[in-house]
Amino acid sequence: MAHRNPVSVILDTNKLTGPNYSDWLINIKIILASEKLTYLLTKSPPKEAAKGISPDELKKLETWWDHDLKAKCYMLASISNELQRRFENAVNAAIIHLHLKICMVHKQEMKDSFYGFVVNFNMNKIEATLEELVNMLTSFESTMKKRKQFSYLALRLV
Repeated sequence: MAHRNPVSVILDTNKLTGPNYSDWLINIKIILASEKLTYLLTKSPPKEAAKGISPDELKKLETWWDHDLKAKCYMLASISNELQRRFENAVNAAIIHLHLKICMVHKQEMKDSFYGFVVNFNMNKIEATLEELVNMLTSFESTMKKRKQFSYLALRLV
């Protein structure tokens, strides 16, 4: 029986599919921590090398990009094929992390918001044709987007 690399086992058994974002994040952090790469989830990439950069600085820059490539590969290997296609050209690991976080939080917020819509719909025993229901959902979604924009604007002002 062949032994599998523990990292590949974690990557294979904990692929990000959407609803498991929190679990996925814990596992990707474990993998990155084992390689001392967790800093790449939050740090901006260094600026490009300037002319006349010292050999030590150039080595640090190359090391950062090598580490980032490894982190991106781990992240891409641990997400669904659909998400892989979406992020395959991402600039760095921090960008992938940020976009996944925003996407998953937004999905959860929308799910929670629509849950309220469904509860209200059922509790008030609203009867509607398919066309009326689509119009109600479209209106509700528009209202939620306006609230989200206002919330985002308020956060930026703080």
